[in-house]
Amino acid sequence: MQEFYQPPQLAKLWKVSPNKVRGWIERGELQAANLGNATRPRYRVSRAEADAFWKSRQVHRPAPSKRKPAAQFVKEYV
Repeated sequence: MQEFYQPPQLAKLWKVSPNKVRGWIERGELQAANLGNATRPRYRVSRAEADAFWKSRQVHRPAPSKRKPAAQFVKEYV
C-alpha cells in the first residue's frame, strides 16, 4: 500500500506553510495528483514523490579543501 500526503501534512513535516507546498505543486516542482476539480483542487502527493522532492532541495556542503591555508603575514610598524 502506497502512502499519500496532503499539502498541510507535508507543510507540517517540512516546517513551511501549506500555501508554499501548494505553490510547489502548481508550479510543477512537486508532483501531485488532483482528486478535486479546477475550482477546488484536492492534491495528494505520494511518499516517493515527496522524498525525491525533499532530497533534491537539500543543500550539500562541499568537501573540505586539502590545501594548506595561505600564510598570513603581519606587518609591524615601529
